[in-house]
Amino acid sequence: MRRLINTLILLLTFLRIDTVIAQSISIRFSIEMENEIDSLAVGKDSLLTVPFLLISYENQSDSNYYLPKVTFTDTQYPCMGTVMLQPIGWTSTLENHSLSEICGRFSDSSFVVGVGQFWDLYVNDSLMQTDGEEGNNAALDANTEIEDLRSLLTNSDTKARFNEIDLLPENILSENNEYFILLKSGEKHVDKINLSLFRFFGGSYKFKLAPNYETTRLYRDIIVGSDPSLRYILLPLQVGPYYLYQGPIDNNSVFAKFDSHGKVVSVY
Repeated sequence: MRRLINTLILLLTFLRIDTVIAQSISIRFSIEMENEIDSLAVGKDSLLTVPFLLISYENQSDSNYYLPKVTFTDTQYPCMGTVMLQPIGWTSTLENHSLSEICGRFSDSSFVVGVGQFWDLYVNDSLMQTDGEEGNNAALDANTEIEDLRSLLTNSDTKARFNEIDLLPENILSENNEYFILLKSGEKHVDKINLSLFRFFGGSYKFKLAPNYETTRLYRDIIVGSDPSLRYILLPLQVGPYYLYQGPIDNNSVFAKFDSHGKVVSVY
């Protein structure tokens, strides 16, 4: 009898593990080099190769789910001739630097990039901190300058705040939806993020899912009142055939190192 009970407990344990695995959504990162003209290439070896961060969403469950993308950044960073990247009229921290001074600026630094922090790629920590304050300042400088140059090139900012209209079911289900991933059971979706800006500044970057990435709520565009809960809009629990994903996310990290000439030194 005791052996039968132990067998049943073991069977139920395995069934529970299988159920948890079956309900999983995964967000996996990898880096891929593609043969394209890179407008920000700074060495002859880099002229025809562009590094991309691949973000792979996969629904390994038996249900249909939706969740916010980890980044709303333009996935196809536009190719622009370097002749257009002149510091004249720049209103950012880069305005007093020539391109040669900016290039490779962080070659000797190493950072963690939180993918999904404020629904973007955010340089938020230094891997080589000998002094906490110095490390934080280095990370802040890197994030600010990379973001400033991206804003100048794309003439747009990453959307980080939403209203109720954005979250109407018909907008989430729209074919033009830019903010959500909709995955039926077994489906996979891959986004590509151009990493030319990171290569342009040089340095080592570890890309990982940000610990504060959330699937159930988004920042409200207009905050009314002092209640902290009013800062967010809760996502609808179901839109069409898709349920809001609220479970654990299987994820990994990927590392890329660029030298002062923008060449990829290592990826793992």
